[in-house]
Parts: sequence; C-alpha cells; structure tokens
Amino acid sequence: MTAAYTPPALFVNWQDESTRRIFPVGRLVNIPPGMFEFAYIAAAKEAQAFGFVPFVAFPELERVYVASELPAFFKNRVLQPGRPDYPQHLAELGLDSATATPMTILARNGGRRVTDPLELVAEFLPAASENRLEAHFFARGIRHFPGAEETITQLAPGDRLTLRPEPENKFNPKALLLACTEQRFIGYVPDYLTDDFNELALRDPTLLIQVVRVNPVPSPSQQRLLCRLSISPTAERPHRGPRFEPIAKTAVRLDSAESVARVA
Repeated sequence: MTAAYTPPALFVNWQDESTRRIFPVGRLVNIPPGMFEFAYIAAAKEAQAFGFVPFVAFPELERVYVASELPAFFKNRVLQPGRPDYPQHLAELGLDSATATPMTILARNGGRRVTDPLELVAEFLPAASENRLEAHFFARGIRHFPGAEETITQLAPGDRLTLRPEPENKFNPKALLLACTEQRFIGYVPDYLTDDFNELALRDPTLLIQVVRVNPVPSPSQQRLLCRLSISPTAERPHRGPRFEPIAKTAVRLDSAESVARVA
C-alpha cells in the first residue's frame, strides 16, 4: 500500500550532452508528516542507452530511498533561509516567505547548477483560483534577442504570451519561441517542456501562457521572466503514463487519487 504525498511531486531531468536529449529519470515526493521519497522512473532505463548512470547518492535503480529530511542531493540546490539574499530569491520565484518550502522552491528554481546536467520539474497542479491545471517556468535565452530585455520590462502580470515553432533551430528543432502581444520574440520555452507543449497545443485549444512576474536587473537573465502555463483540467496531464512510473513497485503512485494529500 502506497503512502500519501503532498504536492508538488518533482521530476529530475537529465540531459545527454552529446545529443541534448532530455530524459526524466527520477522523482521526489514529500510524504506527510515530513518524510521524503526518491525513486527512479521507467524513463531512466531509456536514458541508460545514452550514458546515464545512477546518482552516487542513489546508486540502485530499483530501490526506494526514504529519508526524514530533504536529502543533501536536493538540499544543496536550495538557497538556505539564513542567506541575506534569501528574501529576494523567493520574491524572484514568485513565492511567499510564509509558505515557501524547499519543495516549492525547487519547483520554481529547478535546482539548476553549472556542475551537472540536471534540472527539477514540478508536476502540473490544480490552480488556486480557477478550474485549470498549471505549471510555472522561466523564459530561456532572453539575451539572444535584441531588445528583449527592454521589452519584458513593459510586461505586466496576466499578459498573454504566444508561441512560434523554430524548426530551423540547430540545437533543438522542436524549439518554441515566446512572443509578447507586439509579436516581438523575447525568449524560449525551456527545452524540457517542448514535447509537452506540442502535444498539449494539439489536444487543448485552451492552452494559455501568461506573465507571472518580471524581475528587474540585477536578477540573472535566466530568472528574469516567470511564466505560467495553464491547461484544461480535462486535458491529458503531463508527467503521467508508463515512462513516469517508478521502477520500484513500493514507491508512491501519482495516478491514484487517494495517494495525494492536498495542501491545506
């Protein structure tokens, strides 16, 4: 019998440096009243063909790792509350200091480091104020577009953004450009989301991308523009299906309604 978990569940993405393909390889969940579970998922076996090896902190693909506190593998990717820049960091992520947790911080900042090809991605969750599913992301590659830095300073929360495919992109033929209402390109959708976007755009005509927050300089360009992606609650939910199932049979299952403990 699986335990309940408190959303969001976080997926660990690994990128093969030679092909730039991105694979979801593991999943972290918070189990009330404060336990953490990490388990590898089925797509990790696909990634092995491209050179992925289990993390030193979690050496066995078929094992469930449970800890009473956030494992150091993840904790080291979270800015600690004692840092003087912690309040500003939360503000850039669009989080409230009174309710932010290490899991919600990782869901927004992705836990990215220059020392490894990993990024954490949160599952889509029910929106607080409407009957939609939502996810958040920061626009990528803003610095590659002349005038984009100035353009985004004129955006406001709630403004809609549009997409345009860029099949000629030599790094990622599935790349998706982000544009504001003036049809000026201001960045890219993160590569890990392009497959989901392409599928969702075909199946859900209500897909919507909106500005959440514009962070001024000196915020780094990779955290300048926070966006919200929302989809219909009846759309096929990303991060579900065979590739995202834990390899270990005893791990928490996300598809079971009774295995989710909603945040109060």
